[in-house]
Amino acid sequence: MISRANGDIALQGSGPTFNSNAKNDVADDFGLGDTTPSAFGRLQADADNDRFRIEGFTLNTDGEGVLQENYGDILAGTTVDASLRFFSLGANWNHAILRGDNWRLGAGLQASFVSLDLAARALGRREETVTQALVPMPLVDGELRLGNVAVGVTFAGMYADVGDATGTFLDGELYARWLLSSEFQIFGGYRYIVLDAEGQASDRRFDADLTIDGVFFGVGVCF
Repeated sequence: MISRANGDIALQGSGPTFNSNAKNDVADDFGLGDTTPSAFGRLQADADNDRFRIEGFTLNTDGEGVLQENYGDILAGTTVDASLRFFSLGANWNHAILRGDNWRLGAGLQASFVSLDLAARALGRREETVTQALVPMPLVDGELRLGNVAVGVTFAGMYADVGDATGTFLDGELYARWLLSSEFQIFGGYRYIVLDAEGQASDRRFDADLTIDGVFFGVGVCF
């Protein structure tokens, strides 16, 4: 997978006040907007009208930037070395509620575990937002098959109060797969994840509006 992060984030300092609008941009202010190769894996099983899928990926990127707003106790205008570590692991199931000879429309559920660690270091000080959440979401899945090629879309979303954060979680995917034989296929697509949430990270409040998106491709083995 080749992915990138966009959006902005605010982190409370050691004082009692917190301005959720004082956000730094992930790309412009932390220098973390580069497109990065990422590990990606997927398992899928189809049984009659049911489809099961487990998939996960990571995004690890480092950069340097100049803060436009305070980040924790690191002051605006400071040059920082920054890092972003993102991990997503999801499992979903859907049942075909409508289907034809070469198409299906399914509805089901997805549970996604997401982990975010955005750190900045400057002048001997380190500040970071670390948050994790397990998010249950309703899901829809549609697929159209044209000969040996199948194209589809999957979307899951929820506004939830889970783990360290409260907010909107969205996970969408557009994909295509080419069935080379009964045993092998080539697949690829585009993934788009939204984390628009606020909460507590290590006893400090944070407010994040982030997107993680990218393209993926690979070779699949069918059993």
